[in-house]
Amino acid sequence: MNSKFIPGAPFFVASPEEETRVICKKKECSGTTRNTLEMKAVKEYTHVHDNEILSYSVDFNNKELRFSTKYYDMESTLIVFNGLLAHRFEYVTSYNVINSIIQVTIDDFIDEYGNQLGDNEFRASFHFNYLDAKDLREKLSEKQHKAFIIDSVSGLCGFVIAREVLITCEEKEDERTAQVQRTPSGAATVVGQTDTWH
Repeated sequence: MNSKFIPGAPFFVASPEEETRVICKKKECSGTTRNTLEMKAVKEYTHVHDNEILSYSVDFNNKELRFSTKYYDMESTLIVFNGLLAHRFEYVTSYNVINSIIQVTIDDFIDEYGNQLGDNEFRASFHFNYLDAKDLREKLSEKQHKAFIIDSVSGLCGFVIAREVLITCEEKEDERTAQVQRTPSGAATVVGQTDTWH
């Protein structure tokens, strides 16, 4: 994979062309016996790899889910899902580390979780009602939301259905802090400077 270093950012980012070809092959959360997921990734946010989740919160009025994370002692990262429609997490412990966040198609998401869609506990993950897989597919497509898989190294894993994800990193540089913000398109902007890297 050809990666490039983004000035001011503490991570490497794969080019968008390569990200669209990534295949999500992960064991379902903490190594349970479930079969490996195989979904075509629309985009993979690998720059949050090895980030420890310090906290997460849901603002139901503003339809927003926030993760506060850190990468060792070198940076803090805020991950914000806007336009939240659903979320479901498993294996939440006192030590939760992200492997990556993977955006998959709504079709792949529904195909993968189809056998759970009728389960009342699974239905409670959604902030609206649906009749069946077909109805859910139509509602999510109509709302133009995206499916994100939270893949873990340890602890918390699951999914989020939201309109977008924004990722902001703060890295300690001597005595100043540089902010790098990621948009859904993958562009990185160092706040306080005029340069934007794609």
